[in-house]
Amino acid sequence: MPPRVSFTFDLEDHRSGLDPASRYVDATYRVLDFLDRVAVAGTFFIVGNVGERHPALVREIAARRHEVAFHGFDHTPLDEDEPANFVRQTTRGKRFFEDLIGRDVVGYRAPIFSLLASTTWSAETFASLGFTYSSSVLPAASPRKGFPGAPRHPFKWPNGVIELPAAITDVGGIALPFLGGVYFRYFPLSLMLRRVQDPAARGLWTYLHPYDCDPDEGWQRVERTNAIESLILACNRRHTLDKMERLLTGWGHAPLRDRVASGEFADAPTIAIGDLAASSSAPPAGSSRAHARGRFRPTES
Repeated sequence: MPPRVSFTFDLEDHRSGLDPASRYVDATYRVLDFLDRVAVAGTFFIVGNVGERHPALVREIAARRHEVAFHGFDHTPLDEDEPANFVRQTTRGKRFFEDLIGRDVVGYRAPIFSLLASTTWSAETFASLGFTYSSSVLPAASPRKGFPGAPRHPFKWPNGVIELPAAITDVGGIALPFLGGVYFRYFPLSLMLRRVQDPAARGLWTYLHPYDCDPDEGWQRVERTNAIESLILACNRRHTLDKMERLLTGWGHAPLRDRVASGEFADAPTIAIGDLAASSSAPPAGSSRAHARGRFRPTES
């Protein structure tokens, strides 16, 4: 069977409450209508305080048969948080969503892919918090957050929680998360489709944010970015959903929750956290050795 791609969406307020019109809400409804049209169910990683402000939107996402998953309570990156607060806020936000939609929330994505060598402490809490999978690792160097040297394939944390890393491809010796966000918008579709058809690819998912689908917003400073990064994020949005339609028409898959529950990743290797944390002393970022798939030794499952 050829590789398939799940659609995921990071529902967050990229302007940190400074947008009185809440454009991200309208953009999310447009994405919901788009998914109805292409008949694809996806996974929506929702920030807790966004859900508290817009509970009707969360209920609508669930009513349209999409998975509701957790994206941190207030979009604080893990490397700016501390363990006790993370557990407290995650418990609060996860319980709020579960009470709202009447279903367990089993998926987690760290804000800004901030599950790094220095924040693997968070993975030790996933099982006790009730998560069965995470998609929090970007296994490459990045201008924002990245975990160069981490496995590019699905793996299990020692507590049994499955990690589904962002899809990475090498372009000119640089590893890039080509299936999501700004990379998805700028990458040529033809190159993307060639990478997706690699028979060795596993656990593929794409990701967008509300602003990726809002071409009329114009330039706005996005949280935790400089002016140049915000400019790059503001451009090339107009055809995002057209491009996504072409990808999902041929390769669309089920929500991540369903794929995990089906046993698709049951044979994923278990990776010792100590090995992952050691990757902080990996070869220089950007080198091919820093992204080697075989760097980590599986532990006994």
